[in-house]
Amino acid sequence: MNETTQEIQSLEEFQEGMRFFKAGNYEVASVFFGELLERHCVLDEETRICRSWQGLSQTLAGDPAGVVQCRIACREGESRPELQLFLNLARAELACGDRARLMQALERGLALYPDSTVLRELHARYERRKEPVIRFLDRRHPLNRWLGRIKADRLRRNAVVSSGSESAG
Repeated sequence: MNETTQEIQSLEEFQEGMRFFKAGNYEVASVFFGELLERHCVLDEETRICRSWQGLSQTLAGDPAGVVQCRIACREGESRPELQLFLNLARAELACGDRARLMQALERGLALYPDSTVLRELHARYERRKEPVIRFLDRRHPLNRWLGRIKADRLRRNAVVSSGSESAG
């Protein structure tokens, strides 16, 4: 956490927003973060932090448009986004039910924070894909993709054959 983050988090509006957020009153928390964003945020980092918390609050309050605020917070600015911004984005994507975007957020966060146990645990929890056929190659490598398709086709054919033989007996 840098000095800018500490300064913005020490403001009364931010603390009130966090109190309402922790109490589960996301609509009111969103209002506090929005006011803070309008009145006090002059630096990129301050804007990103407030935009992220406002977006997460909006999303958890039932407004799926809030996730866009979280995405912007992770993309804008010249400096590297803080870890908390990726955690907020992941929570917002999860609340919207978009697993593909959730995994993107976690992978972007892990690219910047490879030592983050929280990001790694979340990634492991929501990862649905099996290990690549050739583990030392990236799963997007053409050879892994081709072998993966062959393996999936064989599994599907075996499943059809075994279900057909069970009904015949």
